[in-house]
Amino acid sequence: VCMSVGFDQYKCDCTRTGFYGENCSTPEFLTRIKLFLKPTPNTVHYILTHFKGFWNVVNNIPFLRNAIMSYVLTSRSHLIDSPSTYNADYGYKSWEA
Repeated sequence: VCMSVGFDQYKCDCTRTGFYGENCSTPEFLTRIKLFLKPTPNTVHYILTHFKGFWNVVNNIPFLRNAIMSYVLTSRSHLIDSPSTYNADYGYKSWEA
């Protein structure tokens, strides 16, 4: 979270973000390792759409199947459009209203 200090300066609070520095853009050691090991979206897509034999085994192990499906659904939930917050065009209220 960055807040203005004076007229032309700001200060950022990087607490518990895994980053530090003036703009919270430098990763800490463990964050750097995590970012290095995290696969790209293209790699994840390739793994999810190939290796049929492996996925047959995974689908026959319920707790493993549930864990992977939970990860896939939560990691790709940003691709689904959400309804906009309440305004005069809609007949319902949201939590932001």
